[in-house]
Amino acid sequence: MLDRDLAELFSVKAIRLREQVKRNPDKFPAHFMFQLTETEVEIMVSQNAIPSKKHLGGALPYAFSEYGVLQLANVLKSNAAVQISIKIIEIFVRIKQMLTDTLGLKLEIEEIRKKVQNSIFWSGPIIEVFVLYPIRLRSGCTSCLVISSSR
Repeated sequence: MLDRDLAELFSVKAIRLREQVKRNPDKFPAHFMFQLTETEVEIMVSQNAIPSKKHLGGALPYAFSEYGVLQLANVLKSNAAVQISIKIIEIFVRIKQMLTDTLGLKLEIEEIRKKVQNSIFWSGPIIEVFVLYPIRLRSGCTSCLVISSSR
C-alpha cells in the first residue's frame, strides 16, 4: 500500500507518516517498505493508477508490505493506528487458532486412517474420500449412506 493511502487509514497526514519512517529507519527494513522511483511513479500515472504526480503530495511515495503496515501501526501514535494494531494482533491470534484447529483435525483423520488400515475387517485400500448419499429408511426418516472412494 502507498503511504498516502495508509496515512488516510491511520488518520495522519502523509508527511507525518513519511517523517516517522525517516526517523525510524531501523524499524523498516527493505522487506517492510521501499520508496518508489521516479520511473515507477511515471508508470503509475501512465496506467491511470493515480491521476498525476501531484496526487502523491510532491514526494516519491513509500510502498509498504503487510509487515510495514503493522510496523507503521506500532510507530504512529494516532488512535486509528492503535486500533488497527490491536485488530491486526487479534487477526493473527485467530489465524493461529484456525491453524491449530486444522492440525487437530488432520491428526484425528490420520488416527482414523491408521485404525481403518490396521482393522482386521478391512482388506481394501485406505479410504480416501467419503461421499454422503441420503437414503430413506423404512421408518421414513432420512440418514446417510457412506460410500468410499479408494486409492
